[in-house]
Amino acid sequence: METKKKMGLWEKLGFGVFAGGYNLLYQFKGAYYLFFLTNVLGISVAAAGTLVAVGGIWDAVNDPLIAYYTVNHTSKKGEHIRYSLLYFAVPVAICLVLLFTNFHLSDTATIIIAGLAFFVYDSMLTFFGIGYSTMSTVATDDQGERTSLNIFRSVGSNVGVVIGTLGCFPILNALGALDAEGNLVPETADKGFFFAALIFGLISTVSALIHYFTTKERVRPVDEEQHVSFIDMLKDLLGYREFNLTMLQTMAYNVTILVIQTVLVYYSTYILGSTAMSTTLLAAFILGMTLCSALLVKPIDNKIGHKKTMLLGAILFLVGKIVFILAPENMVASLINMLLSGAGAAMLYITIGVYGSNLGDLVEWRSGKRMDACLGAVMGFITVISSSIATEILSLVLDASGFDASLPAQPQAALNSIKGLLGWIPLILSVLMVVVTYLVDIDSEMAKMNAETEKTE
Repeated sequence: METKKKMGLWEKLGFGVFAGGYNLLYQFKGAYYLFFLTNVLGISVAAAGTLVAVGGIWDAVNDPLIAYYTVNHTSKKGEHIRYSLLYFAVPVAICLVLLFTNFHLSDTATIIIAGLAFFVYDSMLTFFGIGYSTMSTVATDDQGERTSLNIFRSVGSNVGVVIGTLGCFPILNALGALDAEGNLVPETADKGFFFAALIFGLISTVSALIHYFTTKERVRPVDEEQHVSFIDMLKDLLGYREFNLTMLQTMAYNVTILVIQTVLVYYSTYILGSTAMSTTLLAAFILGMTLCSALLVKPIDNKIGHKKTMLLGAILFLVGKIVFILAPENMVASLINMLLSGAGAAMLYITIGVYGSNLGDLVEWRSGKRMDACLGAVMGFITVISSSIATEILSLVLDASGFDASLPAQPQAALNSIKGLLGWIPLILSVLMVVVTYLVDIDSEMAKMNAETEKTE
């Protein structure tokens, strides 16, 4: 097993660039796809939510199969992970464009085409996401370097989120898809979203190729010829307490972020009165704070450790939601909420990333099998399932409250539900993250593994 204590700056920058490109796709689709379905294609919020939920079921089927294939497959260069960056960059970008294309068909045909595009996109993204989730695990086994890599990934990912959130509006505006108040022009909105998806897909493809050519796999299985059965793969992962807790934490984090980011466009449009201006302002604050916090996480982590840093991040989320719930229509309260959420997101993202990398070592230590690709597929599965859960929560709550995108003004119940989605739902999830952080104990497991390894050497 070839390892390396210090990695070059260009390689770390490659991690950051790809994290930006991947999260650009993730953010753009997560923040605007439901809005595109309801407000551009004219699909009812209930039908749109069902479509995404069915996509989540499909993901539950294809992810384990793709994980099994990837664990037992190597490229011609003997790699398990890196080749996914090269092979799936273009297909994912094409599928993103299809997601945001209005084919001007009947309502039924529109839903069918949207569903097919979603399923294909999800399958391609599973392969593509393996590289995103797992390369930091196989690039090095050094704890300091893994933390450093995840900081580069955090900064890059937040640049991608900024572009995915804010970059959409200049494109829409340039194509005449926004009016003077920053709200969508129905006649040209589909054209604006199509070209935004095209541009963002191209950026993501280039970022994946940069990452592919600047990194390499160094951490290899002890047994290069290993074959892992499907049943053993599931037993080794699902039978490990720390794996299950880390996946639960990852899902809670992802759902929280996605609910906040997706409801922002509704909150800005119907509570604050401007789709573009208010969304830009709120998103800039959360993402700016996330970038600043990402630069501070390493010294904080060095001082108090991974677990306490993760706990601090979850608590910051919790406090932000309490402030917002006390004054849900107050701009200052909204900005404080976004600032604290951004700081918490940075701490959680980096520590969850380090724990995810450590799981690859711990699973091999416990089972004798290296299953990084499987862990990457599971992380991808968690990401997509989180997206489905967040979208379903939004669609069910909005539909139950009487939300109708065609109405000139929403009923009070719908307005209250939008405020609740930005406050109460993330508050509940933040409490869950605090509890899970208290229970997870990967640091102790790593200490045991390292002590046992030193004895055998």
